[in-house]
Amino acid sequence: WAPFPPTSAPPPPPLPMAPPRALRILHGGPIAREVASHVAAAANAAADGALAAEVFELAEYPDAGLDIVRLGVVDDDDDDARVDARSRDVIYVLVVETAEFENPADESVTFIRDCLAASKKNRAAGAAAGDDDRASPSRWRIRRVDDDDVGSAAPVPVAYAVVAVGDTDAMPERAAFRSNQNTAADCNQAGALADDAVKRLGGTRVTPRRYLDAARDELDVAAAAWCRDTLLPAVRAL
Repeated sequence: WAPFPPTSAPPPPPLPMAPPRALRILHGGPIAREVASHVAAAANAAADGALAAEVFELAEYPDAGLDIVRLGVVDDDDDDARVDARSRDVIYVLVVETAEFENPADESVTFIRDCLAASKKNRAAGAAAGDDDRASPSRWRIRRVDDDDVGSAAPVPVAYAVVAVGDTDAMPERAAFRSNQNTAADCNQAGALADDAVKRLGGTRVTPRRYLDAARDELDVAAAAWCRDTLLPAVRAL
């Protein structure tokens, strides 16, 4: 009697694919909406399935899983330049538009107002505790609170980037002096304000702020190039 010849062991099952990272793009303003769509298209085209881009309205920021929550006194070490490991699977892009007279576009007002109100509470709490440092440990922080995090004592810190969108042609008070010396930063006060407010509430920037000027930039080209050459390499490096 001859034994059956040995058979080779079956190949191991393939390892499960890592879920794609999410890029949540929030827009506040009509021009910002256009820019957000270009960023999303560029991200979905270049990421090759490794990243899924979604677009939300900034005025409805809780729909994107963002919230401003009250936490206990936290350690400032939690808010340095490092991106928290829990934050790497969801990156936020805030596209914030400045309208006439350096005001935020209507669709950006709610988010900026809520961030500034939280920062004011933190400063008041710090002053009451005898701490004059405006960057004292915060009681209010911006955090990611997804459905499965509801009720969690430690919502996830936020990793984010800001695209500030403005229009130098909407600067009537400077019309007499408009020249090539004006820069995109001159018409993007709301984007800068939102960026600084999110940082103060514990957000971590993954890229420097990007300024766009609708009067001079080809928005589709500029937004796609920024996404491809700056944002995605930064996200991959996390």
